[in-house]
Amino acid sequence: MSTLIHRAKSICDSESLPKELLHLKKIFRQDGHNGRDISKALKRAFTNHNTATKEEGEKPIAFAGLPFVSTVSCKIARILKRHDIKTYFRPPAKLRNQLVTAKDPCGLMTPGVYQIPCECGQVYVGETGRTIATRMKEHQRHFRLGQPEKSAEAEHSISRDHAIRWENTKVLCLVDRFWERLTKEAILIRTTTDTMNRDAGYALSNSWKPNRILGPAGIFSNNVVCINSVCMNDELLDEEPIKLNKSEKTELKNVSGSTSEVMTGGVALASE
Repeated sequence: MSTLIHRAKSICDSESLPKELLHLKKIFRQDGHNGRDISKALKRAFTNHNTATKEEGEKPIAFAGLPFVSTVSCKIARILKRHDIKTYFRPPAKLRNQLVTAKDPCGLMTPGVYQIPCECGQVYVGETGRTIATRMKEHQRHFRLGQPEKSAEAEHSISRDHAIRWENTKVLCLVDRFWERLTKEAILIRTTTDTMNRDAGYALSNSWKPNRILGPAGIFSNNVVCINSVCMNDELLDEEPIKLNKSEKTELKNVSGSTSEVMTGGVALASE
């Protein structure tokens, strides 16, 4: 019923719409629908939903991307919604994607964030919108021509007489979008223990700076629920952590087994 009513609203003009709605009511009754259901469908179709929500143009304070787990994600989303945080769900990884590769690997012939190691154990983390192979050749050329001011790897190798392991260059993540690439590079520089980078990359907001150095398994402490791929600290610019009430802490405890803090999209939700 809702679909047919919406179709009538979209197609009919103001003069013919009442006649079309009377015709739809007649058809609905012939199909066995009672008057109450028909009235509810009409009321839903002609109710201005914007009046029950926030004013037009007002945005939530943050967004949170959650992997969809039927018994967990919706509960967390309800808690975040109470604090004006909009959530969206990502589909879980499929078994086919884990077992089968439809295309040949691109290797270094792709844009993204990369890592170049040195024989001393230090690594260089960089990003490029071109292919990583092209950017690596530029680093090699700066080293070959003795131009340390143009490349951190060349400066490291020339000043310390170390050999850069160009053949062990690896792709950390494949990213095409410019700002996403800069952000991921900055996060990876901060979460890598020993780098030869001259700076920390893109200047991140305090709310997005990593909480601690990640180990090989990316494991955080047990009292933190990490909603995004990287757990963030709670040093917000001018904001206090949002306090959870008793029912919310109980609900979150049932979901995650911990109510100490929830980090998501630059907003910290901390227990009292």
